[in-house]
Amino acid sequence: MRELQSAVIGGELLMRERGERPMHKLVFDPGSGELRLRPRDEMPLAEATPVDQIASDGFA
Repeated sequence: MRELQSAVIGGELLMRERGERPMHKLVFDPGSGELRLRPRDEMPLAEATPVDQIASDGFA
């Protein structure tokens, strides 16, 4: 299951690299230290950082 999740997250990152509209929000969850997929229409978690924002703001 973990490999499938990694493949899906990898696909989301590839879509961003190509400039395509991603299917999900991709966030960094500092509590688990992992990337997580979130539905696009769902409110973001307060402690999570959108991956697109990490590129411009960094982790801190």
